[in-house]
Amino acid sequence: RLNEPDKAILRAFAFAVQNNLNETTFQQIPAAFPTEQLPTLKKLHARVAFLSSIDVQRYDCCVDSCVAYTGPLSDLQQCPYCKTSRYDDYGKPRRQFSYLPLKPRLLAHRQHQETAEKMRYRGEYVPDAQGGITDVFDGTHYRELCQKRIVVDSQDLGQTFFSDGRDIALGLSTDGFAPWRRRKKT
Repeated sequence: RLNEPDKAILRAFAFAVQNNLNETTFQQIPAAFPTEQLPTLKKLHARVAFLSSIDVQRYDCCVDSCVAYTGPLSDLQQCPYCKTSRYDDYGKPRRQFSYLPLKPRLLAHRQHQETAEKMRYRGEYVPDAQGGITDVFDGTHYRELCQKRIVVDSQDLGQTFFSDGRDIALGLSTDGFAPWRRRKKT
């Protein structure tokens, strides 16, 4: 159970997110509501991360969105494509991409009763008797995956895709993906 101060922090966080508040705007709230005791936005984010058990992972990126400095690029000091510096004059990354890992988010969905019930839809779905397409789970790709055995590193795992009703089918579309509003290159 959450205590009252944590509930207040979560309400403030929800307000900040829903209204797309930046740090400067958020810090003006106490002037408008002097009886409210709010932490800084940075402390608010830290407390929400603690309460949710979901930590943001930040990755250095090229300012022109060419690369993320991960894996074999993690030690580079400049972009291999546009040659811009990774760091500013103070040694800080010029741009970072914030990533919320998927696994803890899915686990949180499973722990929320209403959302968990909605997530069972795929496992309980009954295809159209006439073979029509009424849902994404009637599609040929999904149906073919349901018949395909899972093989990892040449080893058959003894089951097919989505054979367990709790399995989660994720779709991903990246067409036109631009993590920053003012991206000049695609």
